[in-house]
Amino acid sequence: MSRDIERIKFTGGEYYDVEVHFSAPHNYNHIIEFKIYPISHWTGLNDESGWSYYNKTDSNHHDIFSEEDSKMLFYGSYRWRGVWESRIYFPDGEEYWGSELMEMARIFKEWVAPWCKEWLQKQQPELLMDDDLI
Repeated sequence: MSRDIERIKFTGGEYYDVEVHFSAPHNYNHIIEFKIYPISHWTGLNDESGWSYYNKTDSNHHDIFSEEDSKMLFYGSYRWRGVWESRIYFPDGEEYWGSELMEMARIFKEWVAPWCKEWLQKQQPELLMDDDLI
């Protein structure tokens, strides 16, 4: 069982704007789990705006997040085990273009990994964690 930590939107990607859901297993502070969902910004009449989630079964969007219905790009974990260790999984078996994979790698390297590392270091400040390793 995991506890939700935070949900953060990262925008400005070439292919994807994403919302990252961070969680951690109860009673274990050396690991953080993440799930990456693509999102789409919309603007309507009267200057209304918001974010939508991609539906995992078709090309429709929905405004309310649902783990059962929302498309997930990838998920994984980040931990300290004497070195930084990360794992990434693709849930859908979809085919991705090389440029899309490069964008996903950028999302992980520039946004997800630094956030995870900072959170873990705050949870365990007494551990010697090398900042140069990802």
